[in-house]
Amino acid sequence: MHCAQPLSRRYARATLVLSALALAACGDGSTTPAPTAVALELRSAPLDSVTVARRAAHPFVVRAIDRAGRPVPGVLVYWTIDAGGGAAPTTPITDANGESTAWWTPGTEAGDGRVIASLDGARATFAVRVVPDVPAHIATIGGMEQAAAPGSELAAPFVIDVRDRHGNLVPRAAVHWRIDGPDAGDHFMDAAPATDMRGRALARVRLGEAPGDRLITVSVAGAGEAHFEIVAERTRATRVPRP
Repeated sequence: MHCAQPLSRRYARATLVLSALALAACGDGSTTPAPTAVALELRSAPLDSVTVARRAAHPFVVRAIDRAGRPVPGVLVYWTIDAGGGAAPTTPITDANGESTAWWTPGTEAGDGRVIASLDGARATFAVRVVPDVPAHIATIGGMEQAAAPGSELAAPFVIDVRDRHGNLVPRAAVHWRIDGPDAGDHFMDAAPATDMRGRALARVRLGEAPGDRLITVSVAGAGEAHFEIVAERTRATRVPRP
């Protein structure tokens, strides 16, 4: 005759069986592989331009993704300044959203700028124009020390250029021209209201009938003034301007 086993013993055996099955399942080597980043997405809004030696308005951001397009955290992203100089402090390890960032401050020379993010087999490029800073200097570069007969046009235009504090030519800077002298009939035949894309502006002048010296003043906000001297004498032939 068989005696019935106590319930506690049967429960203990069932627990041992379940534990053995769980251990077998854990030991069969079936694990979910970690996702692998295969591409970089541009995540920040594009920048039209960045001013020389000034930090960009917002950071460059990329996202590392796997083949299914899912973000991959914990990936090392390499950032390189390919053009434009300067510095770009970064957060190179992707965060929980798979994103890595770089704050770029370009160098002091205007021109093309490129910052590249890369990881094994993938890269993303941020291309942006590096533009001059505000006007800081004005200089005369053509038409100095001219002389002509009253009532005549000066032989050469008066030319100035405008640069920022780093020496970059500044386009589209507003320019103001003025003539001071003995004849209200002096006038500009044409005078550029702003610098061109090379950072230059020019003006041509016709003298009134009165003899005497004139002074042309050119001003640009933030850059100061530049001056040209003119002599108008009836007995003097037109003087070739100094280049």
